[in-house]
Amino acid sequence: MLAMAQINYINFLRDVEGLSINSLAKRLGINWRTARKYADQEDWSPQVKKRMQRFPILGPYLDVIEVWLTEDLNRKRKLRHTNIRIYQRLRDECGYTGGVRTVTSYVSKRKKELKQDQTSYTELVHPGG
Repeated sequence: MLAMAQINYINFLRDVEGLSINSLAKRLGINWRTARKYADQEDWSPQVKKRMQRFPILGPYLDVIEVWLTEDLNRKRKLRHTNIRIYQRLRDECGYTGGVRTVTSYVSKRKKELKQDQTSYTELVHPGG
């Protein structure tokens, strides 16, 4: 890996002075593939893949939670399920044996996604207002 100063110099020679890849390679004493790599690269930030969060214990109950949350969208705010209430209903009505933290973290994330989707939809239907 070249130093950032060398990379900037390669970009300068390529963009400002208009040197070809071969000319760059000869002038700097590097392989032409290296010169091409650094001359053509625009974004040097590493691409970080977002990990998909899995819920192995919660998996069979995700559909039930989704139904409850989508029903809550049509209810008044005071009548909606809290994260703890969803956990209690899963435990009592569905036989869920997992932990409360698993349920509450998933429900929090899902509520934020639904809220974001709902605001995006509202902006599409009623632009500017």
